Amino acid sequence: MGALLAVILLVGAVPALAAGTGGLNGESGKWADFDESMYDTVTFISTVKNAHVNGFEWPASGTVLLKVSSSTYTLTGSEPNCIGITIPAGLVVDIYKYYQSAGMTEPVYTLLGHFDTTDGNPVTIGSGSSNSSSSSSSSSGSSISEDWGEVNKSFVSGVKSDFYDNSYTDVPSDMWCYDAIMTLTEGGLLNGYGNGKFGPNDSLTRAQVAFIYTRLIGNEVEGSGDMLGYKSYQDNATADRAFATMWLAGNLTRKGGGHSLTEYETSLVRNAGGLAYSISSSGRFGSMWQAVYDNWRASLDGGKDPSTYISSVDDLPDAAAIHQWIEEHWQLMGKVLLIQESKDVIVKACEDAICRAYNLGMITGTDTSGTFSPYNPLTRGQLAAILWRAGWLETGCLSYND
Repeated sequence: MGALLAVILLVGAVPALAAGTGGLNGESGKWADFDESMYDTVTFISTVKNAHVNGFEWPASGTVLLKVSSSTYTLTGSEPNCIGITIPAGLVVDIYKYYQSAGMTEPVYTLLGHFDTTDGNPVTIGSGSSNSSSSSSSSSGSSISEDWGEVNKSFVSGVKSDFYDNSYTDVPSDMWCYDAIMTLTEGGLLNGYGNGKFGPNDSLTRAQVAFIYTRLIGNEVEGSGDMLGYKSYQDNATADRAFATMWLAGNLTRKGGGHSLTEYETSLVRNAGGLAYSISSSGRFGSMWQAVYDNWRASLDGGKDPSTYISSVDDLPDAAAIHQWIEEHWQLMGKVLLIQESKDVIVKACEDAICRAYNLGMITGTDTSGTFSPYNPLTRGQLAAILWRAGWLETGCLSYND
């Protein structure tokens, strides 16, 4: 406390610390009286939440001010919120909102939260954190090996059933994809041809992949399915492994928003291609998209070994063929993934999607070496296996609106 008082005297007359909060500018007051100069780093909360877009990185030490200009912002479950933001160790962070509503002559400020992680423990804002804490006792986990984030949705992969309500004459019970096909049929994601047949060895069309993804996110199939000029529901070309994998694993990045990783989680995915969209320069903290995070945690629960993660498509035996496929189809995949940027950005997104699918356990390759075989047509049975391994067993399972 003595050191803190010395700092206050050096910077001049500033509002006194509010009792019980620890905010460096007190609990509330006029924005004109707010002193930003006492902070080493000043930025907006939106910049932190979108770090993967703007390149924000936490400083290694010092004091940080995060500003919010919305009167409705909270640290709890209502929207908009700060939940999921991980404050690294070694910092003193204040989150203040400032706003001016009708009838006010000037903006006011209110302390949302004060976090001190200088004892060496990071804090993830959420149900376990306090918005008026002067210590990091609310950090999740007393041991780094137990430091886990929050799963919004869980997916159960590869679970066999003793009984299915449906049956197909061309899908015997001893077929390699029997349980996958029957489980997804029960969940409404897949169906047969209407004559008792499923066609497990029939090749899928790109339109059928679009139908399946639409069901996964809980939407009705209607209209043209236009994606930047690409009418997905009308594309009856054969869907090969590369197309289907990039569509399913690539579009995960548009579901559920961002999720800040703990130090332990970051250590598991630091060299895993396609899983984290951002890793700090120190390599200690990263971020995932929420849908990727939920599936990643489910894949670990299902027995996925992190030591088998690949960091690049170049880790696969047929990397040259993968690069060739992407070179031939990058414009199409830009439309599928809704990316209106340069070729380099689209190519990276395609490569990340393939790595993500491997690292989540969605695909395992066509042989024991993990060969991807991008040009191979994807069969209906193979798609069922991919969805089953991902734990996507029913319609709407990837909807994040509930």
